[in-house]
Amino acid sequence: MSDRVKALEVKHLKQYFKSGFGKTKLIVRAVDDVSFDIYEGEVFGLVGESGCGKTTTGRSIIKLYEATDGEIFFKGKRIGGGVKRLKDDIRSVKRQAARDILACQPDKLKARQIIETFKTEIAEAKRSAALEKAKIKADTQDQTDALKEKIKKTKKSGGSANVIAEATEKITVLKQEEKGRILAISNKLKETVAKANDNRTKQSEALKKDVAENPQKYPHNEDKIKKITDERDAHIAKQRAHMREIIQDNKFKGETYETMKKIQMIFQDPISSLNPRMTVREIIAEGLRISGVRSNKEIDERVFNALNIVGLVPEHSFRYPHEFSGGQRQRIGIARALVINPELLIADEPISALDVSIQAQVINLLKQLREKLNLTILFIAHDLSVVKFFSDRIGVMYYGKLVEVGPSDMVFRHPLHPYTRSLLSAIPQPDPDYEKIRKRFNYNPMRDHKYTLDNQPSFMEFEKDHYVLASEEEFAELRKLYQK
Repeated sequence: MSDRVKALEVKHLKQYFKSGFGKTKLIVRAVDDVSFDIYEGEVFGLVGESGCGKTTTGRSIIKLYEATDGEIFFKGKRIGGGVKRLKDDIRSVKRQAARDILACQPDKLKARQIIETFKTEIAEAKRSAALEKAKIKADTQDQTDALKEKIKKTKKSGGSANVIAEATEKITVLKQEEKGRILAISNKLKETVAKANDNRTKQSEALKKDVAENPQKYPHNEDKIKKITDERDAHIAKQRAHMREIIQDNKFKGETYETMKKIQMIFQDPISSLNPRMTVREIIAEGLRISGVRSNKEIDERVFNALNIVGLVPEHSFRYPHEFSGGQRQRIGIARALVINPELLIADEPISALDVSIQAQVINLLKQLREKLNLTILFIAHDLSVVKFFSDRIGVMYYGKLVEVGPSDMVFRHPLHPYTRSLLSAIPQPDPDYEKIRKRFNYNPMRDHKYTLDNQPSFMEFEKDHYVLASEEEFAELRKLYQK
């Protein structure tokens, strides 16, 4: 494939998301170091189970997400990647350098420890006070609910008015007691904060006095501080230079904008991707208006032409999305993408929400459009049978990583990665006898791989254009297996 022109190049793409709050945020590696090329005029199928990162990859390419790291090129022009990770790295280096410098200044370190101790003490006092208040409120609520239930039953049974009056008075007393106890806790918290603040002030003043009288006890390691500062500045300068290089590549926003117009996306769920308050004409024409087309005559011509291409008629343009079937809505989504005259189409599971008969119609339509308009397509799906029928090459993803890439027939004939074999073994066959004896292969990374620090996996070419993520030992075993 070296003589073919690359339409899209994805190099070491990473897309991480943070979850949680505060300092203990978790990092979700949705896409982790993914690289692949798509050649002009071909269909590249990206497959894997739900949650493996297929859709995130497509959305990162079209810049719906700002890529954490990596590079994305379309027709040789950089269109995204990189800067977010560099910014995070610079912030991280600054924080670490500040901690290291503080460790070289005993007086400032001691002052920081005094402040941190104060903050911890106050936070613990506030937490305890909040728990006590919550317990008091819960106890009062339980007792109040019991008394209200007693009043309700007494009224229902025609009981004594005195019982009702006593219960009502008891509720009032309980609420007053609750307010008093909560106020006492608040006052106690204020006293604790004031006392802790006094202690902090005394300790800080004592430290200042000790530093002034005995400076030799708090020596600053200036050489180490200079080394840390120089390393920090050098690292930040390097990362900022890289950022400038990336930004320079996209300096002319007009060029980037014109390039991005050539990439369009078909979304998974047709109904949620279409504005219910807009007519079909408005939905399809939205991209044209954003692109600067103002002539209503030209807009109508291009909208009607796009509808004709996908098998709909101009009369449909004045209806709303809810007036169409699922297959027709997906055709509208395809028309919206085609009206801009794209060169690359990202189809994100365009048939997963449709009936089987409608799926065939949409796939056949995409196949016809590919041949008629010479489209390059990134086809994202989890149905391997459809991918085999429609795609020239296949990339298999598992937990954010690409584990196998190759021509469709090779991947189906010689599946190399155990996860690919697992997916293929799950494909149902229209043969009851075969289904009775069919054996499923369940992929278990802990069982199927024996990676160590000295035996890490990497992408290797097994046969022409057929790559697999494997260690040296696994690759040698694959060679033996397919030589038999």
